[in-house]
Amino acid sequence: MRLGIVLDLRNPAPWRRPWADVYAAALAFVEEADRLGLDVAVGEHHFWDDGYMPQPLTFLAAAAARTSQARLATSILIVPLQHSVTLAEQAAVVDCISGGRLELGLGTGYRVPEFEAFGADLGSRLRRYEERIVAVRALWRERRVTPPIVQDTIPLWAGVRGPKGSYLAGTLGMGLLTMPGTEWESYLAGIRDAGEGFRPRFGGPVYAMLADDPDRAFAELAPRIEEHWHAYDRYGVEGTGNPVPEPLGADDYRRIGPFAGPVGGEGSRRTIGFGVFTPEQAAEAVVAVAAGRTPDWVYFPATLGSLFDDTAHRHLELIAGRLRPLLDERFAAV
Repeated sequence: MRLGIVLDLRNPAPWRRPWADVYAAALAFVEEADRLGLDVAVGEHHFWDDGYMPQPLTFLAAAAARTSQARLATSILIVPLQHSVTLAEQAAVVDCISGGRLELGLGTGYRVPEFEAFGADLGSRLRRYEERIVAVRALWRERRVTPPIVQDTIPLWAGVRGPKGSYLAGTLGMGLLTMPGTEWESYLAGIRDAGEGFRPRFGGPVYAMLADDPDRAFAELAPRIEEHWHAYDRYGVEGTGNPVPEPLGADDYRRIGPFAGPVGGEGSRRTIGFGVFTPEQAAEAVVAVAAGRTPDWVYFPATLGSLFDDTAHRHLELIAGRLRPLLDERFAAV
């Protein structure tokens, strides 16, 4: 099982720092993660006032030049907004710079303003998703883009929700970038129907940070937890005509927890909260949600916003130094 972190490079207004400083701190953090044997993933969104990372492959090219062992991934890259050739070429460049360490977590997207800005049709996003993945794989396989990829093929992970998306992920032989749940059986059905003998692969995010004293760290992080999820609420409904859901407090997000859970009122996208755990608590949570299966990949937020402080660095140390052996021990018995 691989462990890693995901960055979104957000720089929210209440704690805003110079952007160049944020990116420099993030790259230094990536170097530390690499030294500790952790993977690095980067997300994608557009037009967020907190600067949510808009071009993950550009950032990963810089990360590739400053690391030597970490697997580098997108989590997730919004496929329907991409041209197949551009995606294939950019990924090939990062794979070449990294010496074959790139993986792609690929999603369908959901935000109306993003699709409008790129001239993409939100209603056909699942069809476009499939078409582009098939096309990109063909471009790599047939060596029609340069540079050629270093790996035989770049591993693909599906950041999807629901039975249609997970079934498609199975038919395409992608890993499932979510912990087992309602998507698991439809994912396996897709693999069976494809008849290609793909090995089921799964992993996903744990929306939590690790700390020696979770209560103290939670009190420090509470305003940032609220800002983090309130932004998703605001931007999630933008362009839909739905009202912005009533804000929750940090304690509410803590009760929901780092995986799927209860949500607020109608129109709310809140199905996930946020936890602050000891390594032991985090290990038990991962084992429970994995439901008797061993994940291939588990990753945690690198930090909240631009807070690359002692709390974030200790979080990194606890993942690598204490959580890893706990998970190895617990999953050895699965």
